[in-house]
Amino acid sequence: MLTMYQQITIKTLARQGVKQTEIARDLGCHRNTVRNIIRRNGLISEQIRDRSSYFDPYHNQIKEWLEKDVSNLRMYEILKETYGIERTYDSLCKYIQKQFPKTPEAFGVQVTGPGEEAEVDFGYAGLQPVNLPGCSLVRGKTWVLAVKLSHSRTGFHQVTRDQKVTTLTSGITAAFEYFGGVPKRLKIDNLRAAILKNQHYDLLYNQQFLQWAEHFGCVINPCTPYHPEQKGKVEAEVKYVLNNFFVERDFTDWTDMANRLRHWTTEYANKRVHSITRRVPWDVLLETERAALLPLPQTPFPFFEQAARVVFNIMLNCAWL
Repeated sequence: MLTMYQQITIKTLARQGVKQTEIARDLGCHRNTVRNIIRRNGLISEQIRDRSSYFDPYHNQIKEWLEKDVSNLRMYEILKETYGIERTYDSLCKYIQKQFPKTPEAFGVQVTGPGEEAEVDFGYAGLQPVNLPGCSLVRGKTWVLAVKLSHSRTGFHQVTRDQKVTTLTSGITAAFEYFGGVPKRLKIDNLRAAILKNQHYDLLYNQQFLQWAEHFGCVINPCTPYHPEQKGKVEAEVKYVLNNFFVERDFTDWTDMANRLRHWTTEYANKRVHSITRRVPWDVLLETERAALLPLPQTPFPFFEQAARVVFNIMLNCAWL
């Protein structure tokens, strides 16, 4: 029996045009159940069991433990040691799930206007060929930099060997050139290359990254720490690249991998029908978003590596005879 909340959710999603199979998958029920709920005029009240549960005498105690974040396993151990209960651990977990259900955390899709925003993130791609053409095969740690326009959902992907600030800024610059313009805002995670500190209104940017953003005229919008859902579009994009491009593909060297990723991004990823917008991202970019992007700066940004150097002063004491 579905709860009142689940039935209302099904009817609401159906009115929003969500397919019945998708509703069933999201709620973990059969599609026939979804169809019956949609066809029914009213809602079925939740059935109340006449027979009490074995764990009802310990209800208040379990509630107190839950408030103290005591694990289910530890509760079971205490109940067994103290009261000698004769039920399994799974039965206790089912009781807790039924009597103390957790409200699922829901996140809405953020609608963004053309040219307003792009999201940025890195994704670890494992050990990939890092050798140059003509060299013997050498594998090393590899990341994928993903930049995604929030309106058209057009993505840019680039393989990198590190997550340094020069790698980040040069990669986003290549993305802006690929898009044909600069978005007004750049939503980014708290990468060390971009954000040095973000805690309780104490925000400290990487100075070189901030200078780069000023050069391109875009505003940096860092996400709240531990809230990756705030840049959910690029989070999904990174998973899409890792689970599709790198699966069952072998690369001879770094150049081969980079060229094939660029071709896959342009000819496949950006020309497929997007599952949310139901439109082709590249078509939306050309039709509406590119015209809304800020123009690229006329002068290039000077990329340079910053490194600390330690200077030792050696003093020589000369003894004169």
